[in-house]
Amino acid sequence: GGELFSSFDWQVPLSEVHYMQSCIEWWAKAVSCGNPTNHWFAQWLTTLRRSTLLADSKIILAVSLGYILVAFAKWRQFVRTSWSILWPVYAVCAFGLGFWFYSAPDIRFGLGFISLGFILLLLPVSFTCTKTIGTKPLVGMIVIIGMILLLAGGEYPLTTLSSKNLVTPSDYPPVESETAQLGDYTVYDSESSSYACWDKFPCTSRLNEIELRGPRLQDGFRVNPS
Repeated sequence: GGELFSSFDWQVPLSEVHYMQSCIEWWAKAVSCGNPTNHWFAQWLTTLRRSTLLADSKIILAVSLGYILVAFAKWRQFVRTSWSILWPVYAVCAFGLGFWFYSAPDIRFGLGFISLGFILLLLPVSFTCTKTIGTKPLVGMIVIIGMILLLAGGEYPLTTLSSKNLVTPSDYPPVESETAQLGDYTVYDSESSSYACWDKFPCTSRLNEIELRGPRLQDGFRVNPS
């Protein structure tokens, strides 16, 4: 962005970058940032097992594992025909997975590399399927599996919001909170909410870290340089 719009004030204080990096690492490593891998890995596995996406997708994961096993069975033929062309893609994916795991191993941060790795594992069997069943059935199967995965990933917000009437929505549930005036606005500080997604209060940015770029909301926000 900075190269395309050089006149725009993209600069963010280095201290803010380091702060956000440490927050992401601390959170992604299951509250064990700074410890060796063998200290936080067990707790990370526990967190991973509780992941909504994994808990709601056991059948999909079982089917995917079956495809991966078939793919391994076809690896020898695949290596002879296509490995010399595609090995850089596999190398980049492996590097990305390693970087994700040792820096911030939360599923959401590595989803791109995980998805790419899954696709690369299925490439051998896809080549075989193309020869046996044709391209169109294979593409249709991939699209259906992708749609199922997307629905499984969105099951939690869908079921959480399913009781809400989007046409005539109900009021926010009562929440114990303190209030304070900020200019013409009233700020509500919840005494029990964690300000997380799907909570009674929505997520909010920390007010001391952002400021308006101009006199209007349309001008957008930027990091407070102070």
